[in-house]
Amino acid sequence: MIALRDSRVALMPAAIFFWLLDTKISFNREGRIEISNEELGHLVGASRQRINQALHALERSGLIKVAYRVTTVLDIEVLRSFGM
Repeated sequence: MIALRDSRVALMPAAIFFWLLDTKISFNREGRIEISNEELGHLVGASRQRINQALHALERSGLIKVAYRVTTVLDIEVLRSFGM
């Protein structure tokens, strides 16, 4: 694991992790990620420019909303099957 910025990491039993996912909407299912195009590019092995193009294509499709360092998912079900 390589942290791209200052991070907090927690180790917990799987049962607690999945309980948090199922019961706390703010834990991991708010549909919003705060990450720059450069950081996203590092994670997926693509250039910042390619990430920018892909994000804007998804935004034009109505699946996400892109703002400065924030991407919000608008339709997670369609996004999951996008390009399949």
